[in-house]
Amino acid sequence: MGFDLTFQTRGSGESPPIEDLHEYFEQRKNYRMDGFTAQYLNEDTGVYFWFDLGGDYPQIQISYARSHIFALEAVEEAHSFVQQFDLVRRTGPEGATHVEFTPGSFLSDFETGNRSGYRLAADPSTGFEGWFTRPASAIEAEWRWNFRRAAMQERVGESVFVPKISYFMVNGHLSSGAVWSDAIPVAMPTVECVIIVRDRAWPKRLLNREPEILAVPFVQLESIASHYRFVQGEPGHYQMYWDSPPLAVIEFLRGARANDAPFEAVSTDRILDQETMDEVCTEAGLHREAR
Repeated sequence: MGFDLTFQTRGSGESPPIEDLHEYFEQRKNYRMDGFTAQYLNEDTGVYFWFDLGGDYPQIQISYARSHIFALEAVEEAHSFVQQFDLVRRTGPEGATHVEFTPGSFLSDFETGNRSGYRLAADPSTGFEGWFTRPASAIEAEWRWNFRRAAMQERVGESVFVPKISYFMVNGHLSSGAVWSDAIPVAMPTVECVIIVRDRAWPKRLLNREPEILAVPFVQLESIASHYRFVQGEPGHYQMYWDSPPLAVIEFLRGARANDAPFEAVSTDRILDQETMDEVCTEAGLHREAR
């Protein structure tokens, strides 16, 4: 179950030549060709969707029961595709009519259809499980950080690490997190927990063991991070840059305690917009525990 739009060329009403479609997607970032399917996956954001090129007309497809960020990323790709081949949306019975493609209508149509996916996710009788919710504004801010992460990494250079923002279940709660290892200089976004890979700064008792991975509340790091320049944004980030790790950082990493309870990563496609879920549950008379 998902959202789809079909395209045709403006003048002839036909499909662009399949060879041209293949060439376009093969040269475009984040795509992988699988037969007649151009699969999009952004490793930084976790967003994915695909273009089906195997029918009479090309079609973009996005799964439902997804956060709105999936449409935000897909709409830019769809817009570029439309501009490249001068396309319009093919609509009506058997494509009897066509309309101009606009980003606004794309987002609106996805939002309308996506609610059906939320209804399935909200209703325990459907068997849909493993969903989490988070405020839409937080999801979007974290998505924007990840979407721009590669460009930021290129600007700061290889000596500074720019982590992506991921999600983790920590002590039974969904938390945003950034992975940080070995006291390397970092552009640290304001998240809810820091996932520390403890190597060079291990406690002495761990010298002969494999590296530990710890989930540490961000507030514990902030007392150190606050000594560095803070850059405003959504989210903001601390420029924790140095030539060699400061003593305070080493001591923080050495003193970090292992988690009493295990934690696990949560993929982006399992996290839904809290506000939409609340609306859907209210409309359907359902009660769903927030996670």
